[in-house]
Amino acid sequence: MKGFLAVSFLCVIGIIFLLLTGWGATYLAPLISLLFVSLAIGVRGKDTIFKSFSFSLWVIASVALAMFYPEYFLEIGTFELSILIVPLIQVIMFGMMISILNMIILPIVLGLLFNRYLGGRIKWLNDVMPVISMIGIIFIISIITALAEILCLLWVCF
Repeated sequence: MKGFLAVSFLCVIGIIFLLLTGWGATYLAPLISLLFVSLAIGVRGKDTIFKSFSFSLWVIASVALAMFYPEYFLEIGTFELSILIVPLIQVIMFGMMISILNMIILPIVLGLLFNRYLGGRIKWLNDVMPVISMIGIIFIISIITALAEILCLLWVCF
């Protein structure tokens, strides 16, 4: 995997050279595409701390490829790829729905069931549960904020 990171580094050097010398986009397009593809593969190595960014790098690589070479993303043979947009969005939305069910609806339902069947029976638990809930919410918000900050810093770097 380190070889792919080395390719990424060479691509960055090549891109800087091409930008400084004023050569056209004909040479920049393959280098930028190769940069993100090799980065996406390279960060998947065992000893990288950026392993979780692999999917994001694949998205950036595919967007770069689609912007530079749109003719390859319009159709395959006689099959128009635009037909796949609606089914793919439905799959993504289904995944988001499952995630929302697991993270939001399930804890609410469990809390309501707990209140209904064990509400007045365990007094000390009624006093502790709001504190546990607040700590959990603060923890989740902190993680989301930290990830957003890391992504913003990476976005500025690239």
